[in-house]
Amino acid sequence: MKRHRLLVEDGLVVDGTGGAALRADVLVEDGSIVAVGEALNVGAETPVINATGRVVCPGFIDLHTHADYSILAFPSADSALRQGITTIAVGNCGGGVAPVSEDHDMRPVAFAFRPEWGVEVSWRSFPEYLRHLDGLGVNVAAMVPHGALRNVVMGVVPRSASSAELDTMERLLEEAMGAGAAGMSTGLEYRPGCWTPENEIRRLVEVVGRHDGIYATHMRDRSRSYAAAVDEAIAASAGTGAHLQLSHVVARPNAPASEIDAANAAMDRAAASGQFSVDTFPEPWGPGLLIDLFPDELVEGDTRLVLARLTDPTTRKVMEQYVDAESSFLARVAGYDEIFLSAVPDRPELAGVSLGDVGAVGAFSCDLLIEAGERLREIGIRHVYADESAIDDVLTLPYCLIASDGLVTSGEDSACPLPWSASTYGYTARLLEHYVRDRHLLTLEDAVRKMTSMPAAALGLADRGTIAPGQRADLVIFDAEAIHDRSTPTEMARHPDGIETVIVNGVVAVDRSGVTGSREGMLVS
Repeated sequence: MKRHRLLVEDGLVVDGTGGAALRADVLVEDGSIVAVGEALNVGAETPVINATGRVVCPGFIDLHTHADYSILAFPSADSALRQGITTIAVGNCGGGVAPVSEDHDMRPVAFAFRPEWGVEVSWRSFPEYLRHLDGLGVNVAAMVPHGALRNVVMGVVPRSASSAELDTMERLLEEAMGAGAAGMSTGLEYRPGCWTPENEIRRLVEVVGRHDGIYATHMRDRSRSYAAAVDEAIAASAGTGAHLQLSHVVARPNAPASEIDAANAAMDRAAASGQFSVDTFPEPWGPGLLIDLFPDELVEGDTRLVLARLTDPTTRKVMEQYVDAESSFLARVAGYDEIFLSAVPDRPELAGVSLGDVGAVGAFSCDLLIEAGERLREIGIRHVYADESAIDDVLTLPYCLIASDGLVTSGEDSACPLPWSASTYGYTARLLEHYVRDRHLLTLEDAVRKMTSMPAAALGLADRGTIAPGQRADLVIFDAEAIHDRSTPTEMARHPDGIETVIVNGVVAVDRSGVTGSREGMLVS
């Protein structure tokens, strides 16, 4: 029995390959595309969506999210679907919620973990976590976060793994890849990635390569040692069979020109291998945490230990001095005038406050962490990611795809439980509006390719990312003239205009009235 049949009629089909747009019909049956052509002949009983004057393209694939926990809390995936995203990848930057252990606090390695959202962490292994990723509003590809893997074996500690510990990490990663993980990620500017030697990373990437998976890395540096960081990432994956994905690679504003030139040359050479790509999000502001401004050795480990250090006069003084000296990599980029609080537990009035306006930043930040208590890792910040010209340079690279670095959430403005970033709500619309229609920096066909077939190829998703017979029916219908990103740096939680219909695995997930509530997403790898 056929589950569903649908005709998308008379749209301007941008098929995701980068080829020229063509006016055509798209026939969907049983969750897959079965025909693409002009004036397809279907029976009167087949539902029809008229797409005259609209663009029809593959569903957007967000390769870089931190929605490991939030997708379970908000399974309808409103913020993703409303901007045309039909597939997300979780587990980026080495942080996530699986695997976990009762022996080690998960919170230091988990992005956007909010117990008040009511999702019980009932899993322990990564395969157990994967079982929760079917039947959501979007498809999900899941990478094993290196930080979570390391934490479950040895905790968040500033040392190399022992031989036995590394053997255990390899075994757990092998188990995860065999169960359907897409690959592994590292976050080498964050704890515990910053303490991880190259040989440990190489051993684990070899496991990923045996499964033809993806290795995505937030590199050690995108500033004064940018080129060395790129070289390290390339060496970690060379010859392993893994696809190398360099995360949000735009150089920081304080990166020397010589470092940028050397890094770009290395990336150009790596791209020739065919197993290499980079990504960025198309806006100059990035998300982070207040605790990232503090010295690694004093904020690592269990949250209760961090609170004890904050209330100890000696260690608190060290923390204040470190913060006041703008010692963190985020503070060095543009100073505290350009770092804003974005989310503070039980203190909504602080959202939007610049740290440059609070006086003694170190003392203020320590007090805020103490006040947050067990929720100190929930204090979010918005910081300078890159300047517009640097984003332009990366966006136009032939091997650069576009992603959000965001979450999956629900609600607009004050109804949004966590305004993580503007890209969480509008990066696809921003790309199509700002970089395609208004500035003509990219063609429509190339912009769509960077959000569809390119991330699909990086993740090894052979049946998604293009419009062709046999492909899964993940589709977006939008008005190219009306597309508009309504999210802003200060009002981040706003759905875009112009996305009219979104189809996930052949079923309409968004229509002109909004999200339909269908849950046709599946685990993909």
